[in-house]
Amino acid sequence: MNEPEAAPPRVLQADRDRRISGRTVVFGMFGFAFLVIGALFGYWDLYTRPFRQLQVALAERFPGSQPQVIGGKHKSHQPGAVNTLRIVLRVSESPLADEARSEAKAEQVVELADKKQDLSLYQTVEVVLIHIVPEENSDNWKVARPLTEWRERIAKAGGNGSPPGTQTGDRGASAP
Repeated sequence: MNEPEAAPPRVLQADRDRRISGRTVVFGMFGFAFLVIGALFGYWDLYTRPFRQLQVALAERFPGSQPQVIGGKHKSHQPGAVNTLRIVLRVSESPLADEARSEAKAEQVVELADKKQDLSLYQTVEVVLIHIVPEENSDNWKVARPLTEWRERIAKAGGNGSPPGTQTGDRGASAP
């Protein structure tokens, strides 16, 4: 019995020409990875550059604080949004335990920020102190005031208290 021979698979010339070697695919993957890493580095650099000098100064002044500085308008698409400089520091003790100490630290932070950063671009300066307790909720203390009020308080050197509604402390909010 003669069985018909299986015809060899027909491979079109166009398919043969389109094949990409494994080496080319690997080089392409590495190239794409380097491109993404470069884009992330560029974004990070542009995002943090305006505040880097202040972050370094805060880290030197308050060791272990891991400062984060962010500036801009929150919800900038809404009318009435103001430029805000937000400074976040980690602290070793609960900032809710001693309001006067937290207030004094906030004033020191803003005073240093005024020396290292052009604060004229911002209407409001917000300071957030965070104490992170492992496997528990963090203690957050936040104060936001107009720049002019911060400068008046620092000039008085030791003004206590703050207007109602500008200072909050809460237990249970998670750290950023």
